[in-house]
Amino acid sequence: KDREFKFDYMSEYMKGCPSCRQKWLPSRPAYKLVTSFLHYLVPSSEPRYAMFGPGMEQLDVPLVTRLTHSPDLLPVSIPHRQIEGIGSGLSFLFN
Repeated sequence: KDREFKFDYMSEYMKGCPSCRQKWLPSRPAYKLVTSFLHYLVPSSEPRYAMFGPGMEQLDVPLVTRLTHSPDLLPVSIPHRQIEGIGSGLSFLFN
């Protein structure tokens, strides 16, 4: 018999679709849900956002300068080390 391999492109697409991804993910045990929730409650000392590239300061209004001078963002710290392989960065607290 000549078997024909049929690839289900739609199911692969649905696995990558953010709105449909939850139903394809395996269910997590209750202890992992509780652990991840408790981990979420502990404030992280590492920044949550990363910006890359030299183009950030070449905009009409430089983004980093705008962030550092914004009254809604309070600078918390300027780390002088690499963060998970990324260069130094700024930590802000939203006012």
